[in-house]
Amino acid sequence: MKPERPEQLRSEPPLDDLLRRLIAADRALSPAHGRAGLGALAALLAKERRARDAYFNPALFGEPAWDILLALCIGDDSHCPALSALPIPSPTSTAHRHVMKLQEAGQVEVWNDPMDMRRRRIALSPAGAEAMQAYLAEIALTRALPRL
Repeated sequence: MKPERPEQLRSEPPLDDLLRRLIAADRALSPAHGRAGLGALAALLAKERRARDAYFNPALFGEPAWDILLALCIGDDSHCPALSALPIPSPTSTAHRHVMKLQEAGQVEVWNDPMDMRRRRIALSPAGAEAMQAYLAEIALTRALPRL
Protein backbone atom coordinates (compact mmCIF):
# COMPACT_ATOMS: atom_id res chain seq x y z
CA MET A 1 0.00 0.00 0.00
CA LYS A 2 1.39 3.38 -1.02
CA PRO A 3 1.60 6.12 1.60
CA GLU A 4 -0.70 9.05 1.01
CA ARG A 5 0.78 11.95 -0.87
CA PRO A 6 0.99 15.37 0.83
CA GLU A 7 -1.55 16.73 -1.67
CA GLN A 8 -4.07 14.16 -0.47
CA LEU A 9 -3.44 15.04 3.16
CA ARG A 10 -3.96 18.73 2.47
CA SER A 11 -7.21 18.10 0.66
CA GLU A 12 -8.93 16.69 3.72
CA PRO A 13 -11.50 19.36 4.68
CA PRO A 14 -11.30 18.80 8.47
CA LEU A 15 -7.52 19.10 8.39
CA ASP A 16 -7.70 22.17 6.17
CA ASP A 17 -10.15 23.76 8.57
CA LEU A 18 -8.00 22.94 11.59
CA LEU A 19 -4.88 24.26 9.87
CA ARG A 20 -6.67 27.47 8.86
CA ARG A 21 -7.90 28.01 12.43
CA LEU A 22 -4.51 27.35 13.98
CA ILE A 23 -2.81 29.73 11.54
CA ALA A 24 -5.40 32.41 12.35
CA ALA A 25 -4.89 31.90 16.09
CA ASP A 26 -1.12 32.02 15.66
CA ARG A 27 -1.41 35.30 13.74
CA ALA A 28 -3.69 36.75 16.41
CA LEU A 29 -1.13 35.85 19.06
CA SER A 30 1.99 37.00 17.19
CA PRO A 31 3.57 40.27 18.37
CA ALA A 32 3.26 41.85 14.91
CA HIS A 33 -0.48 41.20 14.64
CA GLY A 34 -1.34 40.56 18.26
CA ARG A 35 -2.85 43.90 19.19
CA ALA A 36 -4.95 44.15 16.02
CA GLY A 37 -5.94 40.49 16.09
CA LEU A 38 -6.95 40.56 19.73
CA GLY A 39 -8.78 43.85 19.22
CA ALA A 40 -10.74 42.22 16.40
CA LEU A 41 -11.59 39.31 18.70
CA ALA A 42 -12.72 41.75 21.41
CA ALA A 43 -14.92 43.47 18.79
CA LEU A 44 -16.39 40.10 17.82
CA LEU A 45 -17.14 39.25 21.46
CA ALA A 46 -18.83 42.63 21.93
CA LYS A 47 -20.85 42.12 18.74
CA GLU A 48 -21.95 38.66 19.92
CA ARG A 49 -23.07 40.17 23.22
CA ARG A 50 -25.17 42.78 21.37
CA ALA A 51 -26.67 40.12 19.07
CA ARG A 52 -27.85 38.24 22.14
CA ASP A 53 -29.93 41.30 23.09
CA ALA A 54 -32.19 40.67 20.08
CA TYR A 55 -33.30 37.36 21.60
CA PHE A 56 -33.17 37.95 25.35
CA ASN A 57 -33.91 40.85 27.65
CA PRO A 58 -30.55 42.69 27.93
CA ALA A 59 -31.18 43.23 31.65
CA LEU A 60 -30.69 39.49 32.17
CA PHE A 61 -27.03 39.66 31.15
CA GLY A 62 -25.83 43.07 32.26
CA GLU A 63 -22.07 43.12 32.66
CA PRO A 64 -21.03 46.76 32.37
CA ALA A 65 -17.49 46.14 33.65
CA TRP A 66 -16.91 43.52 30.96
CA ASP A 67 -18.39 45.81 28.29
CA ILE A 68 -15.95 48.53 29.41
CA LEU A 69 -12.94 46.20 29.22
CA LEU A 70 -13.96 44.99 25.75
CA ALA A 71 -14.49 48.57 24.54
CA LEU A 72 -11.02 49.53 25.74
CA CYS A 73 -9.48 46.52 23.96
CA ILE A 74 -11.19 47.38 20.70
CA GLY A 75 -9.74 50.89 20.59
CA ASP A 76 -6.12 51.52 19.73
CA ASP A 77 -3.50 52.55 22.27
CA SER A 78 -3.25 56.08 20.93
CA HIS A 79 -6.91 56.87 21.60
CA CYS A 80 -8.12 56.93 25.19
CA PRO A 81 -11.84 57.62 25.13
CA ALA A 82 -13.63 60.01 27.39
CA LEU A 83 -15.39 58.19 30.19
CA SER A 84 -18.72 59.61 29.02
CA ALA A 85 -18.11 58.41 25.44
CA LEU A 86 -17.51 54.73 26.13
CA PRO A 87 -19.47 52.73 23.53
CA ILE A 88 -21.32 50.53 26.01
CA PRO A 89 -25.05 49.88 26.45
CA SER A 90 -25.23 51.12 30.05
CA PRO A 91 -26.37 54.39 31.57
CA THR A 92 -23.52 56.80 32.29
CA SER A 93 -23.99 56.53 36.07
CA THR A 94 -23.73 52.72 35.87
CA ALA A 95 -20.63 52.97 33.70
CA HIS A 96 -19.01 55.39 36.18
CA ARG A 97 -19.74 53.06 39.08
CA HIS A 98 -18.16 50.11 37.29
CA VAL A 99 -15.19 52.19 36.13
CA MET A 100 -14.51 53.01 39.80
CA LYS A 101 -14.59 49.29 40.64
CA LEU A 102 -12.24 48.50 37.74
CA GLN A 103 -9.93 51.31 38.84
CA GLU A 104 -9.89 50.04 42.43
CA ALA A 105 -9.05 46.57 41.09
CA GLY A 106 -6.14 48.02 39.11
CA GLN A 107 -7.60 47.13 35.70
CA VAL A 108 -8.06 50.66 34.32
CA GLU A 109 -6.51 54.08 34.71
CA VAL A 110 -8.61 57.24 34.76
CA TRP A 111 -7.30 60.81 34.55
CA ASN A 112 -8.46 64.33 33.79
CA ASP A 113 -8.18 65.40 30.18
CA PRO A 114 -5.49 68.14 30.15
CA MET A 115 -7.31 69.90 27.28
CA ASP A 116 -10.69 69.91 29.03
CA MET A 117 -10.72 69.43 32.79
CA ARG A 118 -14.44 68.62 32.71
CA ARG A 119 -13.67 65.44 30.80
CA ARG A 120 -12.12 62.25 32.23
CA ARG A 121 -10.13 59.81 30.08
CA ILE A 122 -9.85 56.06 30.56
CA ALA A 123 -7.48 53.32 29.41
CA LEU A 124 -6.53 49.82 30.43
CA SER A 125 -3.80 49.78 33.06
CA PRO A 126 -0.71 47.71 32.26
CA ALA A 127 -2.12 44.93 34.47
CA GLY A 128 -5.54 45.21 32.81
CA ALA A 129 -4.03 45.13 29.32
CA GLU A 130 -1.94 42.09 30.21
CA ALA A 131 -4.95 40.25 31.65
CA MET A 132 -7.15 41.07 28.65
CA GLN A 133 -4.45 40.06 26.16
CA ALA A 134 -3.94 36.74 27.97
CA TYR A 135 -7.69 36.08 28.12
CA LEU A 136 -8.28 36.99 24.47
CA ALA A 137 -5.29 34.89 23.39
CA GLU A 138 -6.76 31.91 25.22
CA ILE A 139 -10.14 32.50 23.57
CA ALA A 140 -8.46 32.79 20.14
CA LEU A 141 -6.74 29.46 20.68
CA THR A 142 -9.92 27.81 21.98
CA ARG A 143 -11.86 29.00 18.94
CA ALA A 144 -9.10 27.76 16.64
CA LEU A 145 -9.31 24.19 17.92
CA PRO A 146 -12.06 21.91 16.65
CA ARG A 147 -14.84 20.81 18.94
CA LEU A 148 -13.94 17.48 20.48
